Amino acid sequence: MQRGCQGAQHIFTSVRIFQPTPGTANVRVRVVRVSDGLEVSVPLDVTLPLEDDPQGQPGIGAITGLTPVMEVPKEVLGKEVSVHVSVTDAGGALGSGVMTGTVSWGPDSCG
Repeated sequence: MQRGCQGAQHIFTSVRIFQPTPGTANVRVRVVRVSDGLEVSVPLDVTLPLEDDPQGQPGIGAITGLTPVMEVPKEVLGKEVSVHVSVTDAGGALGSGVMTGTVSWGPDSCG
């Protein structure tokens, strides 16, 4: 989790998309506490341009720096959460995934 420049706390994540239609993609992200299924983030729903894969792999697009807001950090610190992501590319193809991990503080994003 990162402290943002305007005082909010965020879970920082990125997605990689296999064989996307070039252009933009709509990304939806929500964070759920595993122990009880409670959604602990403000839902994020954005349309952003696809980037080239940071690892240089052809046929893969990426969107980095997705930062859903965690309004009450104590609800997630030290706890296991699942980050649910769905992506719809410019051609209408839909994909989704879930990443699970334990939340801890990372570096401040504003230095």
